[in-house]
Amino acid sequence: MNYKQLAVDGIRWSSMTSMLSFSIGLIQIAIIARYLSPDEIGIISLVTVIIGTGRVFGDAGMSNAIIHFQDLNAQQINALYWINVIVAFFISSAIFFLALPIANLLSTADLAPFIRIMSFAIVLGSIGQQFYILLKRDFHFKEISLIDLAQRVVIFMSIIIMLVVWKMGILSVIYATVIGSIVYSIVSIMIGLKYFNLPNLIAVNFSNLKECLRFGGFQFMDRSVGYLSSNLDKLFIGRFFGTDVLGIYELATVLINRPISIINPMFNNVSFPLFSKMQHDLPRLNQWYIKKIAIISMISAAIYCGMYSIRYELVEFIYGEDWNMIASSLSVLFILGYFKSVSNPMGTYVLALGRPDISLYFKLYQICIHISLLVIGVLFYDYMTTITIYVAGAIIFTIPPEYYMRYYLSKMPVSPLFFKIIKHFFLAMIMVILIYFSRHLFTQYNLNNTVYMLILISLGVLFYGLINLILNQKLLKELLSLIRR
Repeated sequence: MNYKQLAVDGIRWSSMTSMLSFSIGLIQIAIIARYLSPDEIGIISLVTVIIGTGRVFGDAGMSNAIIHFQDLNAQQINALYWINVIVAFFISSAIFFLALPIANLLSTADLAPFIRIMSFAIVLGSIGQQFYILLKRDFHFKEISLIDLAQRVVIFMSIIIMLVVWKMGILSVIYATVIGSIVYSIVSIMIGLKYFNLPNLIAVNFSNLKECLRFGGFQFMDRSVGYLSSNLDKLFIGRFFGTDVLGIYELATVLINRPISIINPMFNNVSFPLFSKMQHDLPRLNQWYIKKIAIISMISAAIYCGMYSIRYELVEFIYGEDWNMIASSLSVLFILGYFKSVSNPMGTYVLALGRPDISLYFKLYQICIHISLLVIGVLFYDYMTTITIYVAGAIIFTIPPEYYMRYYLSKMPVSPLFFKIIKHFFLAMIMVILIYFSRHLFTQYNLNNTVYMLILISLGVLFYGLINLILNQKLLKELLSLIRR
């Protein structure tokens, strides 16, 4: 099997999808910011976290088990399908009936009706999920891209119609999410039926699923703890500083997470099934992983440091005026975004090795660190100090153990990976300094904000390209070669 060609094809389709999704998503959040208040955006953020947690529970870890175990027969796949749908139904029902207690716990009673509506998205999405996973397992990246784009476009159009035309407020985003889940399942099934059979309740075999259920159980716990850990900040900020401040934080984190949602899926959608094929060839797997991280860190460093350089212009361009608090939040969050981007592929690496238990133990450690940092922040400090403590502590206390975990699992050398990540960050900071001094060349002109931002972006691309051409020539050539292919 030509792994390099599979990787190139997968990255090509994933990159096109990610870029289109990024563009649509950016327009979508810009529209939402202009039609909803910070308080309303904060409410949507809390509802999304709750439903996202439910989706993780509803999956029950079965999706990644299908990719990791390459030799499952039709009866076992049928059994996993019905387990997934049944668990999703019960999770969806539980969230529906517990909506009010959840809202009261977060001191936001207005959440309850929105939680109930969004709970349907969990079970509706589970109906087509296995087809999506099977397509990913068998490297049908073109079909995966079509499903992702169909869902994204339908959600976007639904929000435009309901928010802008019908003036439905928060409900437009809530209903659009449910509609998106329906489209995801319908398109996944329609495309999946070209390659796979419909699940059959008669042809089900639960007897040989011990390893799958064990893997899925650890994966379920790992994803649950991981998702909660990565969204604790929103729960704490919403609970202690209010949904209006959470709305500001949500809009800032949307900008921070957008690059991750573009760059990482290009590689992660490909690397998990690809790494699963290599799970018994550790030196080769490590070589591919280090090269992958090197490319991701090179791109991410430029994006996040560039975002820091133009944060005020960027916020005004996307969200409009009077959102300076978002720019202030970005000045702290950009470095966390960079380290999240280079740490994100860790999940696919651990799963490909079949060790979700190790990942779970790390996530439990991580959530303890995050809770401690957030409790200190919300009890003793204001919003900006809280997120500063959270970002600094998360980097200091969780990044080093990740390196040890890689070494423990596959003897992956630490220094090459670490120095690549730090090197690219410092190269990008040189770009930031050059952009800062270049600003003085344009202050005498009364430039439009958009024009000024585009000039700064162009200068940043030029500076970073020249810096890498001088100090990072080999990797730059590999990236350009990958883009050409």
